[in-house]
Amino acid sequence: MLFSIIIPYKESNINYLKDCIISLENQHFKDFEVIFIHNNSIKLEQILIESSLNYKLINEEMDSNVSVKRNKGLLAAKGDYVLFLDADDYLHMNALIYIKKLLDMEPTQAIRMKINKTYRDRETRFNNVNQAFYQLNTIEALDNVFENLNIDLSDVHRKQLVNELFEENLLNSNFKVIAQEKILHKLPFSLKVYGFVLKRRFLLENNIYFDETIDLYGEVPFLINIYNQISFIKKTTVSLYYKLIHSDKLNYPSLSQEEVDDRKLQFCLSLKEALNHCDNEHISMQIKKKAKNYYLYKIVQDKHFFNESFEHYEVLYSTLQEILNTPSEDLKIAKRHSKEIVSIQKGNFKRAYSLSKMRLIGFNIIKFIKPKSKRYRQTILQRHIFSRLPKNNKLIIFESFHGKQYSDSPRAIYEYLKKNYPRYKLLWSADAKHLHIFQENNLPYVKRFSFKWLLLMTRAKYWVINARLPKWVEKPEDTIYLQTWHGTPLKKLGVDIGHVLMPGTTTGKYMKNFVNEASRWDYLVSPNKYSSDIFKRAFQFEHNILETGYPRNDVLINDNNPVTINSIKQRLNIPTDKKIILYAPTWRDNQFYKKGQYKFDIELDLQLLQKEFGDTHRILLRMHYLVAENLDLTEYDDFVSDVSMYEDIRELYLISDMLITDYSSVFFDYANLQRPILFFVYDLEDYRDNLRGFYLDFENEAPGPLLKTTEEIIHEIKQIEKNGFKPDQVVTDFYNRFCYLENGNASKRVVDQVFIDQQ
Repeated sequence: MLFSIIIPYKESNINYLKDCIISLENQHFKDFEVIFIHNNSIKLEQILIESSLNYKLINEEMDSNVSVKRNKGLLAAKGDYVLFLDADDYLHMNALIYIKKLLDMEPTQAIRMKINKTYRDRETRFNNVNQAFYQLNTIEALDNVFENLNIDLSDVHRKQLVNELFEENLLNSNFKVIAQEKILHKLPFSLKVYGFVLKRRFLLENNIYFDETIDLYGEVPFLINIYNQISFIKKTTVSLYYKLIHSDKLNYPSLSQEEVDDRKLQFCLSLKEALNHCDNEHISMQIKKKAKNYYLYKIVQDKHFFNESFEHYEVLYSTLQEILNTPSEDLKIAKRHSKEIVSIQKGNFKRAYSLSKMRLIGFNIIKFIKPKSKRYRQTILQRHIFSRLPKNNKLIIFESFHGKQYSDSPRAIYEYLKKNYPRYKLLWSADAKHLHIFQENNLPYVKRFSFKWLLLMTRAKYWVINARLPKWVEKPEDTIYLQTWHGTPLKKLGVDIGHVLMPGTTTGKYMKNFVNEASRWDYLVSPNKYSSDIFKRAFQFEHNILETGYPRNDVLINDNNPVTINSIKQRLNIPTDKKIILYAPTWRDNQFYKKGQYKFDIELDLQLLQKEFGDTHRILLRMHYLVAENLDLTEYDDFVSDVSMYEDIRELYLISDMLITDYSSVFFDYANLQRPILFFVYDLEDYRDNLRGFYLDFENEAPGPLLKTTEEIIHEIKQIEKNGFKPDQVVTDFYNRFCYLENGNASKRVVDQVFIDQQ
């Protein structure tokens, strides 16, 4: 047997493990075994019953660390080479056949596979590999490769493999193995064992095992020992190993994401232990360099490091001293860091601690004086000056949709507080391009992102916001952040989105930023239990959920009367004798001009609708706030009104006799009125399967018919009119499930819990 693949496994997201196993089942080279070392995992055993893998199961105690498991797998292995694979990672289907070819060309004790770190799903990743492993163009050329590798395939399997290789851009002209580079005594950046293919006899004969005394970093001494024993390590120039970066670090954290108090100390201890296995002064110097850089750029620059007293770090400093004083080649130290490092080497730890603190303060001062950007100067001001000023316990900052509107739940809470608690100072955060909205409504405001805004945000006791803040804006620890959010979730949110298609971000970056933002929220408003469950998971939210109903919907209950409705119509210059249809579609992640600016093609045939209903109806067109389309509606002046910029959609709900939408969450709010809803979903399959995905069984649970053509829309409108605009049982059932908290008092419930209870 050529390969033994060793997989330590603990209970985690079972889908990670399934995809890992599939990647092994799909290997074109089959001469390998898989050894799972697990903690009595029933799920693992159940999955493997259906698997075609040649596998072994080794049960291990629950509290044993990953090094113990890897050592057990190494001792049980039968293959000539061992490969350590994490249970949430993947191999490309040609990984083993590629490594086999390299070993045939030049036997070696170690090969490093190039790593591709990714957040993307397995299928997307495997179908988008654009790097050539073999360059072939005929079945005959492929046969030569199989003959060299002693692989016998039937014509059917051979053709299937050719097709798969063509699909992944792995076939071109003339057979050629892509060259591999040799690494001469250059330690890998991360010192992780995944991706290494190692000769088993070499490890056993040299007594190279994982350090079981170090919980997190037992692989560090293991790898250093290997580098100390051999002259070079081959590294592939193509990615064969796919490292999954966990987006759901709350429910399914990777080992590196788990919160461990002494993580930094453990890493330093692993470097210290590695030096005990190293008699090569060049490698010793690289270990010392890693320790030096780890201190300067990882430990000291952790924003929480100086929150602890010097005494808290004495063991850490002592460990660093032993590492830095180990004999080696000369360690180069930049002049700006020399005093800190020399102080550690001499055992003057308190001085090193003080010097590091002063260096960072000085660095921040210099960057403040000569900043690369206004944002950086504001960050330094907030962190080191504004944050030291006394808190204004009566100041509340409100913001709706990034300062562009006076609307939504922040508006409802503002109006309730203004009426009932005049002792608070209420202030709106206003986007520079939308100041007129706040001026026209005589609202107290401050221009968003100005220095005054940052000062007031830092001093304010409360923030009331319905969307995300930029990550550079720090939330002071004594500020209470009330996040009202802006909709009941139909579409996947946060970490539940499998693959993000939005411009200006990646899946990993989007999820990381989303979770980091949610961690700042002290309270999150929820309209019902359905939403609460989703928010907790999708936002990785661990603080206070206020299951109160949405404050913005109080108006739909309290002001749903003919007098209010007619006054709104008169203000908007809408005839009171016509039926009103509100069309409020959402945006598409993959249709955009640039970051933050999306486009929308109106598929609804307005001309046909005007022909049918021009004399009796008026359509209100309400686009999502992210959509930047400039609509030309001049030919529909008396039939279609663009109300996209009207600040309060609640009033549009009140005056509308029916709603047409698609996948927008507006229908959850509109359902409070128990009026007809139509769903114009011409791209349902694409949106559901490729863009976002739904939490609801949308096709069976939507509170209205799903329609794909304008003709179907016209037919349904006529049926609704024939029935006197009465809600059917589907709407009533939906109302009872999702709107049961909406009784006109949500604002009061939120204020009582967040503001009054704090007094």
